[in-house]
Amino acid sequence: MNISLNENVNIEKFQKDDVLFKEGDLPDSFFIVMSGKVITLKWFDGRLTPIYTAIQEDIVGEDCVFSDNDQYFYSAIAIEDCEVIRIQKADAFKYLNSQSEWIKKILQNISDKIEHTSEVIAEHRILDSKLLSNSEFTDEQEASYKFKL
Repeated sequence: MNISLNENVNIEKFQKDDVLFKEGDLPDSFFIVMSGKVITLKWFDGRLTPIYTAIQEDIVGEDCVFSDNDQYFYSAIAIEDCEVIRIQKADAFKYLNSQSEWIKKILQNISDKIEHTSEVIAEHRILDSKLLSNSEFTDEQEASYKFKL
């Protein structure tokens, strides 16, 4: 995917193990990963399950922003030093509000499906190497992330 943005954007830097957002927080923005990796994690029954790992030019948190839900339904942590572009929810909706209503409805529908899928992945603790960009998820990593969240 080739990402081109019409305005000057600010690149934010996160260091390894920095939290971008936490499950349950108000979703005020989403992120485009320009470099590094970001893991997304969901709580279920006292355990953390990785949902997916975002790499260069992947987007994190957009599904939470466009969902009917008014909170992030997973957490995001930098697993490498990374640079991201933060897109504010207000800016995204300003653009979407200038478009046909059905576009918002499609994004909302897709986001709700992703939320449900994330819940199933966490409930059944499905660890898929493709979703994790071929990374492993160890008990030590889970313990470290639990401490941060």
